[in-house]
Amino acid sequence: MMNRIFAVFFALFLPMITIAQQAEQVDPRTEKQKKLRPRKKYKLANNLYEKGSYFNALTYYQEVYDKKENKVQALERAAYINYILRDYKKSEENYKQLLEHEKGLKKYPNTRYMYALQLKYNGKYE
Repeated sequence: MMNRIFAVFFALFLPMITIAQQAEQVDPRTEKQKKLRPRKKYKLANNLYEKGSYFNALTYYQEVYDKKENKVQALERAAYINYILRDYKKSEENYKQLLEHEKGLKKYPNTRYMYALQLKYNGKYE
């Protein structure tokens, strides 16, 4: 009887322990990718965006914009990805920054419409 209890306990909790240990390991690729220059991160983000990996691309677009604030393309893509992912609050913030940027409206004339759409989705009618 005791052997059965021990066997069941061992069978149930051993996978949990191994999963917890795997979660603690650091992926070496992410460490290398953190050290990339903004231009490389932008290319990587574009590749991820084209493949449909929006959440991963968003991380890199945000990092590019944080390091090089004149990178309007990264901000526009981040705003649009937030819209796709239905994070309307962040999308609203990004589109507002894009409106305030000197090149934002010239390069992306659709910005005002998208900003108004985000305001609508966030319940800000006035």
